[in-house]
Amino acid sequence: MSSSVPQPNSLPPLPPIGDLPMPDSLEAASVALDASAPTEGESLDDDSSKRGVKRRRSNENLSNIEGGQESADYSDPPVVTIDESEDHSNLAHAFKQRLFPKDCSDTLSTAYFQRDATVQERKQLRKNKRVVLSDLKALREQFYAKKKELLVMNSSLKANSKKLGGWNRKVFDLELQESCPWNDKLQKLRDYVGENGKLPELNQRKRGSGEEKMLATFIASAKNKVNNHN
Repeated sequence: MSSSVPQPNSLPPLPPIGDLPMPDSLEAASVALDASAPTEGESLDDDSSKRGVKRRRSNENLSNIEGGQESADYSDPPVVTIDESEDHSNLAHAFKQRLFPKDCSDTLSTAYFQRDATVQERKQLRKNKRVVLSDLKALREQFYAKKKELLVMNSSLKANSKKLGGWNRKVFDLELQESCPWNDKLQKLRDYVGENGKLPELNQRKRGSGEEKMLATFIASAKNKVNNHN
């Protein structure tokens, strides 16, 4: 019976290790090892001295950085400013995409950073504006609701004034029908006006007859009460 599985004796020979493909990182590591290995004619002492030189140079670079002597890679970014006295508000919605997202100058990179920060600030301001507008809308709705409620209250007060005036008229008329000295004098005054067509003169308080004197005194007292009340 035949089988598709190859027998151990029939397997092809493996290629040499040096011919196998290696990842980029491993190849780089292999190149570094080959470069650091001593060549023919060089001793281990020579290799150690080279490594010592490299180590001293590395320490010198580290000392320079710690002492403030930074290289060009650690230089401060350039200072980029704008003239805020000029108004370019019409460009607030322009140039939303970077024309040079990579490999641009340090000055342009700083300007990109400042613009992006300003864009984020604008987004926060617009968010705050939406919150204020929402609150204002709620206040406006509350204002109109209260205004409508005020109109209803005014209408109710007007109807109440009409109703209260009617009851005051009714009470006043009923009070005049009650038996008391004041109502008796008022009735006599009505009878006097019905007979004479006029009120008794105020000077009748001293010169008039008994009834005219009483009615003149009643009228003067009522007028004094009204004047003092006002």
